This record gives sequence, structure tokens and C-alpha cells, in this order.
Amino acid sequence: FYFARRATGGAWRQAQNFVLRFDGPKPRKSDLDAFLSALPGQTGDSLPTLPAFLPENGRLAGSERFAVGPAGLAQAEPRLDPALALFDRGSEAAVAAYRDGVTLVVVGFPTPQIARQRLPEFEKVPGAVARRSGPLVALALGPPGPAAAVAASVQYQASVSWNQPTKDYFSTDVAGMLIGIFKLTGYILVFCLSAGLFMLGLRRLGRLLTGNPSAVEPMIVLDLKDK
Repeated sequence: FYFARRATGGAWRQAQNFVLRFDGPKPRKSDLDAFLSALPGQTGDSLPTLPAFLPENGRLAGSERFAVGPAGLAQAEPRLDPALALFDRGSEAAVAAYRDGVTLVVVGFPTPQIARQRLPEFEKVPGAVARRSGPLVALALGPPGPAAAVAASVQYQASVSWNQPTKDYFSTDVAGMLIGIFKLTGYILVFCLSAGLFMLGLRRLGRLLTGNPSAVEPMIVLDLKDK
């Protein structure tokens, strides 16, 4: 429900769209939960997904930043013009520092088409390496070699629903129908056999009760020759 980061003299906590700082004694979880539930205007059920595209290899811990507007991006990376991100279109940006003096900026655009259109503008940034992956544009600032390696490690993998295996309802229904037919046929055969044995038992019981267990029933023969 919330994430915490210890700091000198207090602790930072994140709860949906709120970031809170607590100074002094650590609050009890029950008191904290009651306080957070009473906060007005809470929105958002999950954390942003864009920072997950920041490669972990070589990333400096605690350097991650997330921006949803020009002011946030300008503070996180002053060398980049915030207008490139088109925040008015609903874009987001994630920034992190890496070894060898590399700073990575990943901008998530609403669609891959917008990212493709904006890539040439990012490529004009001096001393930076830019590449696109899906709706993401990765911009790495720093030495050319390490910057190119960090930018190349940003990969976007989309999951398309129609590529997923689907259930063949027609085949399943036909197979179920055939199995049902075989079961019904078996039930009928068992019933007929049981009924025949039951009738045979009744006839034998009747003969025993009449005292003539070996009696042979008369056979009626119809001679229709020359009639």
C-alpha cells in the first residue's frame, strides 16, 4: 500500500498520489493506515510503470526520478528541453544516473507513432544518443560508448491479445457431445442387459413357485404352406 525510504530525521512514504514525510518517532502501522485512509482526493491504484523500463545494470541507487510535467523533467535533467516530451499529450518521463557518467532519460509517449515522429528532435540534442523502442524514446547523455550501450538496453515489449492462444470452443463442444453420446449408449446397453436379466429371473422364480422348474413352454408353429 505504501513505500518508505528512510531519511535523516524522518521517513518518506508514498501512498497512491501522495508523498508524505514523517519526522520524529515512527508511527504505528494501525495509526498510519487510519491516517492514510482519511486522506482526501486519493487517486491511482498502482505505481507508474515507466520507471520499470530503466535498465538495472549500472544504475546508481536512489538516482531515479519520475516526471509528468515540464517542471519535473527540467529539475531532473536540466540539459534536456522539456518541450521535447510533449507533456500536454499525456507523456511521462523517467530519469536515472548510471556508471561512467551517463544519465538516461526515458520518455513514454501515448503511441508509437508519436514517439517515431519525436525521435529526430531527440537526436538533435548535443552529446546524447537517442533511440526508440515502441512508444518509448531513450536519450542517454554522457560519453558516446557507455551512453549508446545504456540507450540500447531500453527495450519495450508489447503484449498483443490476439497472439495469445485461445480456446477452441467448437472442437471442445464437439468432443463433449461425442463423449456424451458414448456415455448415453453405454447407459442404455447396461439398462437393457439389466432388464433382460431381471425378466429372466422372474420367469425362473415363477417356475420354481409352480413346482415345475424344468417346464418347457409350448411352441406354437404356424404351417402356412398351401394355404
